[in-house]
Amino acid sequence: AFGQIGKKRPKVQQTGDLLVGRWPRSKEVMLRPHLKIDPLWCYVGGLYLAEGTTPKSTMFSMFGNKPKSLGLGFTSTEDVSITLVLRALEQILLPEDVLTAWKIKVGSQYFPELVVNGLKLGVPMLRGGKSGDGKLRTAEISLAIREWGLQVAPVLRRFESRYSHVEPTGAGLPRIDFWASSAVARWYFPLLMYGVFSETVANPVEEFTGEN
Repeated sequence: AFGQIGKKRPKVQQTGDLLVGRWPRSKEVMLRPHLKIDPLWCYVGGLYLAEGTTPKSTMFSMFGNKPKSLGLGFTSTEDVSITLVLRALEQILLPEDVLTAWKIKVGSQYFPELVVNGLKLGVPMLRGGKSGDGKLRTAEISLAIREWGLQVAPVLRRFESRYSHVEPTGAGLPRIDFWASSAVARWYFPLLMYGVFSETVANPVEEFTGEN
């Protein structure tokens, strides 16, 4: 009952020791053939529901309704939670597919530090977006801040080449944000919801709505 999105199901076929899966209007994804619903999987499921960037309304309504957009993203200030999420994703995906790119978000109270970095590098801090809270346009500052991100979350060193940019936005501590493709999200979310709710929910199409 949890293996559907918008009341449609994927196609899966065996290829050697792996599976190749494809949802309607999505690309193929290589999958591991077995998943053990262990404490790690369940803990990360609850963690993502609480802290992941995907709206909860989307997670609950996707079984019966076609989601307008489906993306997988996670933001954290610590290496431990990022590591746990990536480890959970690697239980069903190949390591190279768990992360598309990552960036660093910096709250407004830390903008002076970005300016100081720019002064050290001899460049101005150029902010994108109408309100200045979009992508930082000064590549030198973004590259300088990248090393801080790798020190905070060493698990991302294997994805160093997938670093995107610094984003001055909102408030709060500087934090790391990573995301994966919508094709990956289509495989992870139904299994996440199964791990969390399968013991209490028999039919997510009927029992879940976007208002849960």
